[in-house]
Amino acid sequence: CLKLGAATWMSLEVNQLPTTTSACCGSIAGLASAIVSTPFDLVKTRLNLRASDVTAVAGGTAGRRASWALIANEAREIYGAQGVRGFFKGAGLRG
Repeated sequence: CLKLGAATWMSLEVNQLPTTTSACCGSIAGLASAIVSTPFDLVKTRLNLRASDVTAVAGGTAGRRASWALIANEAREIYGAQGVRGFFKGAGLRG
């Protein structure tokens, strides 16, 4: 999508874009992807660290509903302790 916009702006075909322009488009797309996925990855990692709690809930009768409750509780805990910035803790180390 970014490459198409850059190609249109530069009046070129997408396959004729300079390498640096393609690299910049890829970097911007990767940054956007990291910003969107980091909070979810953080919650997933914290739940994996609590594997015994998750395993106990998954074995129960209401496993799926309880799993969503664990995810929601983990998100509330992060937000309560650190606010929105807590969801992006360690994001600089991802790249």
